[in-house]
Amino acid sequence: MLMKALVFSSAPAYRGSGNTRGSSFCWSQPAEAYRVLEQDVVQSHAFAQEEVERYRYRMPGQANSYFYGFTRLIDLRKETEATLGPQFNQKRFHDFILAQGLLPPDLMREAVKFVAAEDPRKP
Repeated sequence: MLMKALVFSSAPAYRGSGNTRGSSFCWSQPAEAYRVLEQDVVQSHAFAQEEVERYRYRMPGQANSYFYGFTRLIDLRKETEATLGPQFNQKRFHDFILAQGLLPPDLMREAVKFVAAEDPRKP
């Protein structure tokens, strides 16, 4: 399930980054975006149409922003896990992240590092 979610969430980032046939081919050719979503990600045409409209017209930078934040959180978790070793607690880490609310990735990293240095049992 996680792999399907990752493939789905990275497809718009892939389309938006110009990774198919040069610059932003998928945005100028919606048919290619439909093909990626329907054949590679295995979504219905109705869902693909909604996603193309969403990422092309309504929120063109959302997919890239989401994927950037996602990868930064994964990196932060790996770094925190390596720093704390056996004291790392997955549930406490995730609870701490959620308790911070909406923070940019750099500020989230600072908060985690600060708390880990003060009390390794918290994150």
